[in-house]
Amino acid sequence: MAKRGEGAILQVGARSINPSGKGAEGRVMSSMRVLVVEDDSIVRRLCADVLDTEGYEVWEAERGEEALSLAEGLPFDLALLDYHLPGADGVQVFQHLRRRFPNIVGILMSADLPERLAQEVNRWGLSGFLPKPFDLEELVSLVSKALRRV
Repeated sequence: MAKRGEGAILQVGARSINPSGKGAEGRVMSSMRVLVVEDDSIVRRLCADVLDTEGYEVWEAERGEEALSLAEGLPFDLALLDYHLPGADGVQVFQHLRRRFPNIVGILMSADLPERLAQEVNRWGLSGFLPKPFDLEELVSLVSKALRRV
């Protein structure tokens, strides 16, 4: 179980996921705007870089308040949120985003209690759950599948 102040672990492979810059089924995904909300700067940056490589327009926030501030001026298609954020949990932040953007898709990430959280995502209005540690292919696949439902 991860504790506040301890980093999360990501499994990173050496091969390129999608060097073409195209998203699912070969179409460019640049019109899809993704918000990555994660207080661990390494995890946040890595997720953002991978999704940017996939062709998504990616914005980053370290805290829930920062995410909500960004959302005042930008419509987002998907929010990728850590469960444990300073000041508010990822579910609370997503629920605020959902009130602003009713069609936004949410994916929750967490290193602790993944089985319990995975069972709660639908009740919370989220589209998916990504247990940490995860590999980058899992991230890309889950984001792509969630956005196809939009």
